[in-house]
Amino acid sequence: TTPSVTVQASPMPSATALAQASPTTTVPAISNPYPPHTGRLALYDSLSDNSNGYGWDTGTFANGTSCSFAGGSYHIAVLTRLFACDAEAMSFSDLAYQVQMTILKGDRGGLFFRQVGMQGPYYYFSLTLTGSYELEGYTGKNLMVLRKGTSPAIKTGLSQSNVLAVVARGSMIDLYVNGQHLDQIRDTASSTGLIGVAADASASHQPAEVAFSNVQVWRL
Repeated sequence: TTPSVTVQASPMPSATALAQASPTTTVPAISNPYPPHTGRLALYDSLSDNSNGYGWDTGTFANGTSCSFAGGSYHIAVLTRLFACDAEAMSFSDLAYQVQMTILKGDRGGLFFRQVGMQGPYYYFSLTLTGSYELEGYTGKNLMVLRKGTSPAIKTGLSQSNVLAVVARGSMIDLYVNGQHLDQIRDTASSTGLIGVAADASASHQPAEVAFSNVQVWRL
């Protein structure tokens, strides 16, 4: 089935726009903490503002959705649906990607990776307030729940900080939270694309706001 959600805040920029939005920060040499512990850190951002040149989406969009920097973190707000805001300047295929997430309102948030345009394909890894997780894959035509479960490693409740991470190598995808391995799957819905973060009110249909900080991506 085709999802009735918006998964990107703005259209894919042109090659010229991407070149102009190239990162301006010096990326430190931090080792990848996730197996296979290889790769080079390519994106490093506290998400306190947009000054590092990664081109994070900002603005207010249709149906009360917004992407903004506030209080030293990157906030995604939605009223009734899933909405993702992306780093437009860089595309990744094999990667280790981690970000710190705090749900301020609502019950779910997560990260996107290998996202292509507004209509997919993409992968979406999310956590809920009650300690469950889910990985969805969208081929551009079909949306599939690839893995779901619960874990005591997930900190539950509002205003609790969790570090989400995915490691994608070819068709192999591993899921982590707070340094603990949750699950592994082989899938080929998407092989390369943007990274993003999301607030998700698609199940509860109640307003959601999720704050993100300290994102790191290693190219494998």
